[in-house]
Amino acid sequence: MLVKQFSGLLKEKLSRKGISRRMLLGYFLAVDMLLGPDKVESYHERCRAVISRIKADVGEDEFDWEHFHQERDAITVSLDAQVTLAAQFGDYDKRANWFINLVNSNLGLAPSGASKGERRWTLAEQRFRRMMDAMFADLRKVMSSDTGRERLIKRHGRETANNAIIALKRILVG
Repeated sequence: MLVKQFSGLLKEKLSRKGISRRMLLGYFLAVDMLLGPDKVESYHERCRAVISRIKADVGEDEFDWEHFHQERDAITVSLDAQVTLAAQFGDYDKRANWFINLVNSNLGLAPSGASKGERRWTLAEQRFRRMMDAMFADLRKVMSSDTGRERLIKRHGRETANNAIIALKRILVG
C-alpha cells in the first residue's frame, strides 16, 4: 500500500528525479523497524481481510489490485500506517538521516548491464524527500481538512497527529 503511493517514481531507466527499485529492500527494513512487528502484522491482517472480502464479492478470478487500492478499508489501513510513520519523523533530521543510511546500506544489486551511474545510485536527501512527499500525499490531503485531521486525532491521539503534521511540513520544505 505504501509503495503504491510513490511507485510512479520507481524507474527502470534512472533520471535525477527517479528512485531506483534497488532501494526497496532497505525501505522495507526501515518501515518495518519504524512501525514495529505488531503493527506490521496488524496492517497485514487487515489487508488480507479486505482482499478476502473483495474476492468474495467479485470472485477470485475477477480480483484486481485496483479494487483493493480503492477500497475504503484498505485506504484506512494505509492512512493509519502513514500517520504512524510520519509521526516517527518528529525529529526530522535525525530520522531522515537514519532512514537514508539504512536504505543505502541495504541496496539491492544493480541489474546486469547497469550503467556506472545506476551502479553508483544512492538515495540522496532530495530523492528521499520526493519519495516521502509522494508516500504521504493522501495523509497530507486528509490532514488539510478539519474533519480528516480530527478523525486521525481520534484514531491516533493528538501527539501522534501533531508529530505527523510537523513531519509533513518539514518534508515539503526540507
